[in-house]
Amino acid sequence: MTHFTAVSASVVGGGDATHWSQTTVCGNLFIVAELVGENASQAGVHFLKQLQSQMRTASLTRLENVVHFLKALTSEHAFSYVAALVNGSILYVVVEKKGSIWIKRGNKKQVLITGSGTASGTLSSGDIFCLTSAGFNEAVETKDIQSALELLETTAIAEALTLSLHKKDSQAVGCALLLGIDQKPVPQLRSFTFATRIKLGLISLRSKLPSRVHLKPLVVVISVLVFLLALSIYLGLKTKRQHELTFQTQQVLSQVTHKYEEGIALVDLNPIRARELLAEAKGALAEIAKTKLDKTTQTAVIALENKINEGINFALRSFEITPSPYYQLELIKPDATGTSLALYQDVLVILDSKNKSLYRLLLATKASKIIAGGDVLSKIKAVAIHGEDIYILDDAIRKVTISGTLQTIIEPDAEWGNLVTLAAYAGNIYVLDSAKNQIWKYIKTDSGFSSRQDYLLFDTVTSLIDASQIMIDGAVWVIKKDEIMKFVQGKEVLWDIKGLDQPLGSQLGIYTDDTTKNIYVLDRNHNRVIATDKDGTYLAQYSWSDQLSVSSMVVSEVLKKILLLSRGTIYAIDLK
Repeated sequence: MTHFTAVSASVVGGGDATHWSQTTVCGNLFIVAELVGENASQAGVHFLKQLQSQMRTASLTRLENVVHFLKALTSEHAFSYVAALVNGSILYVVVEKKGSIWIKRGNKKQVLITGSGTASGTLSSGDIFCLTSAGFNEAVETKDIQSALELLETTAIAEALTLSLHKKDSQAVGCALLLGIDQKPVPQLRSFTFATRIKLGLISLRSKLPSRVHLKPLVVVISVLVFLLALSIYLGLKTKRQHELTFQTQQVLSQVTHKYEEGIALVDLNPIRARELLAEAKGALAEIAKTKLDKTTQTAVIALENKINEGINFALRSFEITPSPYYQLELIKPDATGTSLALYQDVLVILDSKNKSLYRLLLATKASKIIAGGDVLSKIKAVAIHGEDIYILDDAIRKVTISGTLQTIIEPDAEWGNLVTLAAYAGNIYVLDSAKNQIWKYIKTDSGFSSRQDYLLFDTVTSLIDASQIMIDGAVWVIKKDEIMKFVQGKEVLWDIKGLDQPLGSQLGIYTDDTTKNIYVLDRNHNRVIATDKDGTYLAQYSWSDQLSVSSMVVSEVLKKILLLSRGTIYAIDLK
């Protein structure tokens, strides 16, 4: 078993009443601190006294403990500081207000943090860390720090940095602290083999017995002693093994805690990496749980497991919700049941194929009306809306007039194969043809629409068989079973969701438009909606346990609502 220690060397510049800097070491806590302002020197001395006093009772075993401890000490003044805590095999680092920390590991040198932030990591023997204050960073050039770190010993590095600090100004204010990490073995108790212990016991016994002793009683005594010795060895080995297992478990728990804290610290900065670290922590903890643990360790493992699970949910932004009824379609028409939704700003159009009807719902006021109906809608496949224009797809492409009649705007075309659905964007109409593996584009003109044009370029080879939905936000998005396809300027581009905890199902839907910031994916198999940015980076997910048969989804980021259509009810989920 091993542990790590740190040897330090200081670099300290000048100072006056308004500019104070200092290095300090309190046990396994190493700090460089700096303060600029009125009575800075007096406040700095008070800080050091408080630090020495409170370190006697402080329990600094985790990164968050160090952060809270230092914030409490520096709450009255705007201190700039860098702190490093050596805890077993882990180093915790806190940087506040323009400080920096460098690491030299082998021949590699780099800045870990500069400005403000926290970090933690596993130590290696021979590591050298350089903690620098804000004033030191202003006075010493980066190349001089890198040059000094080429040296092998912390004292030599400190001497080189001292010369660099005072090279331009002998009274330069600032400080730095060098930490050299060493790994030393923990002393082990000497152990003997079973045979050696018996031999030693017999030799000791023989030396204490008189020269004339009857053989039979002696055999009995020796047998008892051998039994007791064997029992003692067994219990000793058992205790030693238990101690070894406990120590190993504590080491793993320390590493798991480190991964958990690092993951939580990265949630806002790098959510994907945060989720990876939390998943690693959960996996390592699951291995510990398989071993035989004492009650105290078992309680600690359960508590940490709960924290990790909470952390994963927090990092995933995974919300378990119950969709709430937003609007009942029977308020528009008795027995109304929805097939699909189309949204433009505040206007929601609902297609009711069963009742051969189209409804309009204003989301802000929930005012509704029937805008078309009858046998003219008996073959309708899809509906789209742009501005005040509502389009439907049947055996042609038609526009719904103010009076509720249908006006054919694009006649049937012999080149069409199997038209599945349509979308309207920037006044233009796009039609998905699964049989011809093509998206037909019709451009809005003063007199109507242009002739059919191929949206997909001739060298774009893709299959649209089984494609079921098209959405447009500048890029064209197509859903095909469990696949999300993205096309830009007629060419397919690679797109997938990065950081998703569970693979997508085989029944998907999608919503986006030119006003939404994000992409929303409906995963019907897993009763959830996933939000990503437009590059595919995972942002959040909303899941529910109710068995809703969701046929269509739209999203209003203005109203902060996801709307789900299930038969005769529109349900709402609040965006968070």
